[in-house]
Amino acid sequence: MQDNLRLLNKKQKFSAPVTSNDSPKKEKIKERGDVSNLACNLQSIENFKHYRIEFHFISKIKYESTWTEVEDKAMKEETLLAIMEALNKYETVPIKIYPKNIIKDQLQTPIMGWDKILIAGERMYLVEAEHNITLENINNFADEIKEFKKLKKNDVSSEYHELLDKLMIEGIICGVNFPEEFRKMAKDRGLFSVYPGGGRYKVRIPYDLNLSNFEKCRNFFKN
Repeated sequence: MQDNLRLLNKKQKFSAPVTSNDSPKKEKIKERGDVSNLACNLQSIENFKHYRIEFHFISKIKYESTWTEVEDKAMKEETLLAIMEALNKYETVPIKIYPKNIIKDQLQTPIMGWDKILIAGERMYLVEAEHNITLENINNFADEIKEFKKLKKNDVSSEYHELLDKLMIEGIICGVNFPEEFRKMAKDRGLFSVYPGGGRYKVRIPYDLNLSNFEKCRNFFKN
């Protein structure tokens, strides 16, 4: 979000004021009739709009942005730990974190990417984490895996060729707010789901996925 808060030159017009809830200027803004455009927190700020920001509020925006990054980082670390613990119960080979998570073509142009790529022998897990899981997240992720499976070696840089050789490719979607109905949809699309439960993150494996015998597992995403 902070990338979209632009510095304006004198000829540009500020379309909306930004202040904090406890600012004495808030009432003055209301008196001028600008309350419909008033932003009092980071969540109220819309992308690609110009804002007039009170000087003291800049530190608040910076704090909220930093705290969001801290929360996201903590969530991704916790879900990764839960995933590793769950998979280690089934895998007979060490699970490694692939050093890169962005797939590039031969011109080094990014074509797709995920939060983590895990490798376990001939199997690969693509991990995607979002704070709030939506149906769009689930469908987009499943579709991306379909597209990845269609890639040929001449579509990607040579450093990623080993990924295309994996026999099985599975998707794991993680979220803090992951409603039960969406977890069911994720399972129906062949995805693992990771969500909070009992003070920690739980990992749900699709019912028709036999981790002990991947070679006989359904090739869900090619159907």
